[in-house]
Amino acid sequence: MILGLSIAVVLLAVLSLALGYVLWSRSRIQRGVWARLDPQDTSRDGFARMVAHLSLGSLVEGNAVTLLENGAFWDALRESIATAERSVHFETFLWKAGELSASLVDAFCERARAGVDVRLIVDGEGGKLMSDDERERLRAAGVDLRLYRPRRFAHLGSYNGRDHRKLAVIDGRLAFIGGHCVTDEWTGDAQDREHFRDMTIRLEGPVVNHVQAAFSENWTEVSGRLLAGEDHFPALDHVGEASVHLAYLGDARRVSAVKTLHVLAIESARESLLIMNPYFLPDDGAIEALGRATARGVRVRVMTPTLEATDNPLVVHAMMRELPRLLDAGLEVYGYDRTLLHQKVLSVDGCWSVVGSVNFDPRSFEINEEIAASVFDRALASKIEAAFDADVAHCVRYGLEHAEKRSVGSRLADHLAWGVRGQL
Repeated sequence: MILGLSIAVVLLAVLSLALGYVLWSRSRIQRGVWARLDPQDTSRDGFARMVAHLSLGSLVEGNAVTLLENGAFWDALRESIATAERSVHFETFLWKAGELSASLVDAFCERARAGVDVRLIVDGEGGKLMSDDERERLRAAGVDLRLYRPRRFAHLGSYNGRDHRKLAVIDGRLAFIGGHCVTDEWTGDAQDREHFRDMTIRLEGPVVNHVQAAFSENWTEVSGRLLAGEDHFPALDHVGEASVHLAYLGDARRVSAVKTLHVLAIESARESLLIMNPYFLPDDGAIEALGRATARGVRVRVMTPTLEATDNPLVVHAMMRELPRLLDAGLEVYGYDRTLLHQKVLSVDGCWSVVGSVNFDPRSFEINEEIAASVFDRALASKIEAAFDADVAHCVRYGLEHAEKRSVGSRLADHLAWGVRGQL
């Protein structure tokens, strides 16, 4: 009797904590706003500076930007690692032991044995499938591997906030930002359901200092050490024409920088807006903002995986609940069916692009550690638009019939998924 009562008390306490946690998370999410944009400086430089400052960054000119798609990113990264002379910094969310991870472990270990400082940050939850052998090999070679908020009681209050960033910095002079994760599905060329679709950009020029600062921020948390000095932050010459700023800073008391960046992208569009995102869960404010864009003549196109192609069916169910509203707001919504479309990319008016780790959902906007590069460069925007147009061939364009013909079971799943969208 006493034992049964004790168990009941424990279960009640656990349920109370869980309910409180969910309510706290929802309160964080509901604090976010989708503000209307006041009249703005219409000059390119003035507008770019405004975007940078409002999303807690600074505009950096004189950069070169290269778009890397699918498995081509890993080829470029391994080549860059092989030439590193001072430092290799790599940060990722998901790591699963396989052929890709083995090749990266080889590359990291080779440089570490050559005297290069190799520092890795892997999310404590997303890195659970990193093998013990990989960890031992890395550490034996001298690689400094740190897990971000691993599952410990000390991290209970912050455990829900994951490190979702995907970035690399080589010698403080070359950087990568995008959506690629370390699993074998991110190799190949998105040719089938076992090989995913994704985009990352390579950055050269002064903005690399800012990517290094983003890495250093989380490195300080996981190691207690601050990266500083010219080895990490060298003076970098102008090498191109792209103006770039990074959005990654956030504060639990305010709207995050990455969310502000997305607000600005939608509210400032005047002709066209492309959104490619694997987890597209716009809230009421976002749908209203997208509707305002179409009302002023902007062609808004969204591409996201179908239920059959996604790795998270609950996200697609939640989106399908809002499909009639999205269509009524004037959006063109495409379901990419070839494989998981994983790039987190926006393109605005053919001149401004956003590429990074940010999903279009409450978790990325309000909870996780994220990073996005805001790039003012027509060449990059043109390549992203061309990729979107090519990928349409592998899409289903959603219409009202796709919502109206859904079964009762599917609609129930849609509503249930929408109710927990903040934790998806």
